Parts: sequence; C-alpha cells; structure tokens
Amino acid sequence: MSGDIRKMIDRVKNWKQFLNENLELKNFINLSENDIETIISKHTELDEYQFDNSKNALLNLQKVLKTNTNLKLYRVLSVANINDINTNELGNHYTLSLDNLDDVTLFDIGINKDDKLYSVEIISPINNIDVEETVDANINYPFEQEIFLKSYNNIKIITVLPFKNV
Repeated sequence: MSGDIRKMIDRVKNWKQFLNENLELKNFINLSENDIETIISKHTELDEYQFDNSKNALLNLQKVLKTNTNLKLYRVLSVANINDINTNELGNHYTLSLDNLDDVTLFDIGINKDDKLYSVEIISPINNIDVEETVDANINYPFEQEIFLKSYNNIKIITVLPFKNV
C-alpha cells in the first residue's frame, strides 16, 4: 500500500475519523492486508476471534470489489403480499448471499421467520456502494456480508421470489 494511505491511517485516532476523512472505494480496494489490520485495530472492543472474522470479511469484500464492476445483491422483505413490495424504493441494505440470512440474522434485523418473506435479487454498480457504512458493518457483523447502497435509484431488479430459508 502506498505510504500516503499508511500515514492517513496512523494519523487518525479512530475508525470513524479515518472513514470520514479518507475512505473512498478506490482507496479501500487498494488497501494492503496490514492496512486493513490497522483499521480493524482501531476497534479496541474486538477480541482476537472478532478481529480475525472482521479481517476476513474485509479481505473478502475487497476481493469482490476488485473483480466486479457490478454486484449481484440480495435482500429479504416481510410483506403481506408480493404486490405490497414497492420496487421503486427497495431500500439500501443488502447482502452478497442469501445464505447469510439464517433465522438468527432475520430475527436480529426485525423479521419474523414465520412472516411471508420474499427475496429480492438486484444488480448494482459498485460505485453505488456506501463504502463507510459497508466497511463498518463488515467489521461489526462480519458474517452478514452486508452491503449498503447510496441509492436504490441505480439498481436493476432481477427477481422477487418467495424466500425459502435454508
């Protein structure tokens, strides 16, 4: 990684300060593994296990973003009827895989697994990713592989299907 990025990381006191001042998509994609470790170490509340999971999540995210210009993303919605889904305002929280959405995760995000659930598959350009929110979520919740989008205006809906939790 360039010395400039290293200086920016070392200068800041915490993760939010670094994100607010420096993190753009191209900067994140080009961070070295050591830089990612330094960023995660700003989260002093993480134990070694959490640190390793966060590091793996960010390295995976980085790899995905380096090798794609568009991402296939997924979201689960709880509605009474499929016709109640507002396809013009789907929201900004997605995951890289429906496999990440088990009963515990669904409960954590306020969805009852007994509700009528629908999965939405979309394609979004990577420049539509809110890097700050996405990186922060991948540090704090590494198993969710969550992607935050800046806007839902820039997406293409591929499918809307009943969600079958695996």
